[in-house]
Amino acid sequence: MQKTILRHVFLLFLLAGIVYACMDEDLFSPEKDLPPEVSAAQKWYDSQVPDGYIPWTSANGVETNTYKPDWQTAVYEEDKEWKVTEVHLVGEERLIFSTLDCMEKYKETGDERYNRLSDTRLLIRTHKETKETDGYIMIVYPDLQYLEAHLNQPLRNFSYLKRNDINFGGVIHYNTLDGNYLNGWLYKEGVAYAFVLEDEKEDSSEVELRDYQMCDYVCEYTNHYTDWYVNGDYSWTQWRGGSENCYYTNCRTIHEGDSSSGGPGGSTPPVEPSAVLSGSPNIVLMSPYNLRVSVMPNTTTVSSVKFVIDDNYTLQNGQEKTCNLQARKPGVRTIYAIVNGNIYTNAITVNVQFPDVSQIKSNVTIASAMAATWQATKNTTSSSSRNERGFWILVNTNGSSLVYEKGIERTGNTIFGCEGTQASLPPGASGEQYSQSPLTGGKYAVAFFHTHTPLTYCPYLNSRGQMIIRPVGPSGPDVSYHSEVPGLVYDYVGTYNADLKCNGITGGHSINAVAQIYTIGPSRRIPPSFW
Repeated sequence: MQKTILRHVFLLFLLAGIVYACMDEDLFSPEKDLPPEVSAAQKWYDSQVPDGYIPWTSANGVETNTYKPDWQTAVYEEDKEWKVTEVHLVGEERLIFSTLDCMEKYKETGDERYNRLSDTRLLIRTHKETKETDGYIMIVYPDLQYLEAHLNQPLRNFSYLKRNDINFGGVIHYNTLDGNYLNGWLYKEGVAYAFVLEDEKEDSSEVELRDYQMCDYVCEYTNHYTDWYVNGDYSWTQWRGGSENCYYTNCRTIHEGDSSSGGPGGSTPPVEPSAVLSGSPNIVLMSPYNLRVSVMPNTTTVSSVKFVIDDNYTLQNGQEKTCNLQARKPGVRTIYAIVNGNIYTNAITVNVQFPDVSQIKSNVTIASAMAATWQATKNTTSSSSRNERGFWILVNTNGSSLVYEKGIERTGNTIFGCEGTQASLPPGASGEQYSQSPLTGGKYAVAFFHTHTPLTYCPYLNSRGQMIIRPVGPSGPDVSYHSEVPGLVYDYVGTYNADLKCNGITGGHSINAVAQIYTIGPSRRIPPSFW
């Protein structure tokens, strides 16, 4: 059994962020002549780092690995102020950073494009006027919003000089050439907001700061082997897989600071206060809106925050920058906020959805009502007549939680005898009570349920010697009706019939044969557009 330990760095930005180390299989690029600007940057680097290797130092000051620039990958750019060379770093281990939302998306989808997204570069700058040169380690990784807009090559157009021009969203942080953390920047649509370490913060009581953490992330990998011997002599070794144990250690706090240009050095220019509203694009009826207003810079005093919904209604008014009131009306809601009476946020749309059919089926009240109506359908079936039964399923949003209700139970037209096997049941009025205001509750139809009838008291063959049989499950009219609202049908499972090319029941079957609830139509009701 062989055990190896790899040390990662874990940096929590937004909700969190993760970085882990893996063996870097990239080799140095084939040598070629370097442009003069790159050669000058290399010469400066060699004067600062004689052995050519840059150490990576974790948050607790323990060196974990060394990295070396691959000069054949160097890219040179310049603007009016700076000459800049960027070079990819290569090491025995590769440090990979990601925000937590990207990692969760990767776990959800298994799509490798959401994984291993960061880029670690050597950054060398020369100021055109002063001729002074400095160098840093620059680490870049996108957030989920920016990544999904540039999924195949998220950092293709990124460079130090373009970082504020491409509406970049994500994290950039800088280390010195001896591997120590210098500063970090959270980017939102091309605007940078600084992060400072706990021991660099002067007075947190005077400014509002959001806490984050920087930690070491340590993984112990254990490989399991079996040695095979033939006639007492060693023959070969079989690898039987590995196990992994990961944990965080040596955590320290960092804080979000003010916005700036997002470079490794320099002063922070004054910024006009602005505010951004964020929230989930889709929520279920009676779920909290989970709205949040972010005010920049963080030193801005917030005296009032007003959340406005559908232009005409005040959802919440006070000093809270979050709003977790429940969504009582279905449909697409437009929401924005006003901070301090004159700072308007962006407007977002929130699609307040009805519960889906799986939630409806599993609700105890509705499941019990459907079972009772199915039993009533069987109890009232006889050799002379049978009827379908059904009801609308509604939800009430007037209280503190979503309440399911059974609508009026209706009985369909009576089928006499056994010559016709198809019964029917018009749904009728749902009893829905629609609310004009998004602030008040109502009662909304979310699905229609009905039963199909047994053929238990019918003979197997009719008077003409033909089999009495019907398909089970949703009928053609059922499917046609349920284009915008889910349907639920209680019917028998039946057995496969080659003539019908589907399952069916025949005359004389057991009235207590296996039955189930079938679903029809969309997974959830589609609200009318005028809502």
